Amino acid sequence: MAAAGKLDQARVASDQLIANTPHRGLMARCLKGHVHFLGQRDQLAEEEFRAVLAEAPGFAYAHYGLSLIFAEQKKHSAALDHALFASNVATNEPRVLAQLGYCYMLLDAYGAAEQHLQKAIKLAPKDKHSWNNLAIVSRLKGDPLNAKRCWLQALHIDPEFGQALENLARLDEELQQADMRIEVEKQPAPTTPVQADQQAIPWADIHYLQACGQADEALNRAEAAWPQDPTLDDVRQLASLYKQSGDHESALQTLRDYTERHPEEAEIWLSIGESLLGLNDLKGAIDAFRKAVDLGDSSGLVHANLGSTLHANEQYAEGLAEMRLAVALEPTSATLQKRLAASLTMCCEYEEAEQIYRSLLSAGQVQINEVQGNLAVALVYLGRFDEALEHLNQIITTQSHDPTLRFMRGLIHLLHERWEAGWTDYTWRGTSNSKQFRTLAFDKWAGEPLAGKTIVVLAEQGLGDQIMFASCLPDLLKLNPAKVYVEASYRVSDILQRSFPECEFISTRQKKDLEWVKDLGHVDCFVPLGDLPFHFRKHAQDFSGKPFLRTDPHRVAYWRARLRERCAGPYIGFSWKGGTELTRSPVRSMSIEAFKPLMQARPAQWVCLQYGEVSDTIATFEASGQPVIHWPEAIADLDEFGALLSALDFVVTVCNTTVHFAGGLGVPTAVLAPHIPEWRYGVSFKTMPWYDSVRVHRQPQPGNWPAVMEAAAQAVMACSDNRSGENF
Repeated sequence: MAAAGKLDQARVASDQLIANTPHRGLMARCLKGHVHFLGQRDQLAEEEFRAVLAEAPGFAYAHYGLSLIFAEQKKHSAALDHALFASNVATNEPRVLAQLGYCYMLLDAYGAAEQHLQKAIKLAPKDKHSWNNLAIVSRLKGDPLNAKRCWLQALHIDPEFGQALENLARLDEELQQADMRIEVEKQPAPTTPVQADQQAIPWADIHYLQACGQADEALNRAEAAWPQDPTLDDVRQLASLYKQSGDHESALQTLRDYTERHPEEAEIWLSIGESLLGLNDLKGAIDAFRKAVDLGDSSGLVHANLGSTLHANEQYAEGLAEMRLAVALEPTSATLQKRLAASLTMCCEYEEAEQIYRSLLSAGQVQINEVQGNLAVALVYLGRFDEALEHLNQIITTQSHDPTLRFMRGLIHLLHERWEAGWTDYTWRGTSNSKQFRTLAFDKWAGEPLAGKTIVVLAEQGLGDQIMFASCLPDLLKLNPAKVYVEASYRVSDILQRSFPECEFISTRQKKDLEWVKDLGHVDCFVPLGDLPFHFRKHAQDFSGKPFLRTDPHRVAYWRARLRERCAGPYIGFSWKGGTELTRSPVRSMSIEAFKPLMQARPAQWVCLQYGEVSDTIATFEASGQPVIHWPEAIADLDEFGALLSALDFVVTVCNTTVHFAGGLGVPTAVLAPHIPEWRYGVSFKTMPWYDSVRVHRQPQPGNWPAVMEAAAQAVMACSDNRSGENF
């Protein structure tokens, strides 16, 4: 009713939601806010949405409402933030996805806009506004045919839809001036033979209706002509119509009905896998694709789909193997090669990925904007920074608000200590990788005076980053705010509270409900933790490098005593594994065999600092004659972990959370870094700007761990064993 302009009826209806409506009271107030917005009473709408968020800070539909208002006020970045967070909570809500796509469109991020608008249309195929916006994006991307089809679809839904009428007329005028003409043509009839005892389904006419924007009529025509024993081609085409109308369940049921009569037909299992993937049933999709392969489907598509699904399920090595097989089966397919290159990039096989991208580009099989992000990643981790920047800068001139491109460029700048430029682009990190993105209903702090005000610092990213960025809190406190609330992961909140007693830390699991916010009282603004360096670390001299973490001195003394009970020092902590497969674990981690020469370089007591289940590795060390001290209880509890680190004389570790704890405590540390590490470890500095006590030893060539270990051995030989375990 509200969308149709019946605002008074909508206002009444908002008070009459059925009793079992989830969050009925909050939803009713959001509907009232939406009615205010449609009636151009933005202030009343904003007050309603903010009142809801004061009671339920993570309520998706109130964030969606704020996004509507901010977009109308041309506050595009704020509109995007709230739409993005709403979509992370209400993951399959079409109006939220449509708004997210619209926000990306406003920021000229056309790829992301198209992706989310298409998702919205699949869930709500009769949303004329999404069809109109998708048409705009298609035209801006240089696809006038799809733009015309989308506008025709919007006009089929509402023949009087003014925006679509104007846009379509403008498109036809532009094409006429360019001496071009686009007609929606009939598609040829399918080639599948028709059984003698049944009438052919008029697929050519059905697809023509669909192309003209008459999706409902196309589906009705197919259902009316449905035979008792349909062919495989019939079943797959009907399922496709259902999916395009947003009815994934009917699509899947149509396919399953066919398998009851033809259970051994491989192609139907490929379609079932695609439908399950559309429903985000990863395990079911994997099983269906494997069933298709087992039944003899030897197409590249089935292996590529299986590979993509395995990737989505965080089975990266298996996914890459399937992608390789897909290209081996269809080596001339540019689409499959592009998917293989993306998989290779994910699995740190950068040289091969770059070769594929170059080959596709030189053959004219893809446009640079189709592969820009992953190609830049490959070039960066191959150490070819200038080439990566050249590509990114060229594309960013026309797509200045593409979050993935901006974020990748920021990482290159940060790797090279170009801090100010790096932090500017780094602010796009949340919209580049949005899965964990959160925002608050307060104004985002942009550097204005804070004297006498209350600010919330919102936690983000992993434990090591929270420690590292927390080093900026003293700079924030120098601005004399009345109150600083800092959200922190429950695993690091204790040590941070002890280190920065002027702040009030809130221990959370970084959930999206944000329930802790409603107990804060009045708040003036908030800032994401990772934005603090943008304000306080713009130049090299802005990094003090001094220790800032504080451990419990009694616990430090306890661990020092336990170490002395075992044996004499020096006491050297070590860890050998960093990250996950998603965060480049293969290039950040070492084998235990590579560590043994280092342990033999100097008599010392080696203390395992590796997080996770490592009992088998410890047993391997012991069996080789190298004793290792391992106290799992001191690793699981990070406050205890800090105390244990303070009791050590030296730390040797790959790039992981241990670096940030040791550096924040001032413990002398040698970091074992890959040839091109993550941005935090730079490509040239020897001592980390964040931590004076941490020295970085990088591979001179990719994979050359022996050279790194030789440099680390010299540091171990020179380390002092006279540290008293004092509390830094």
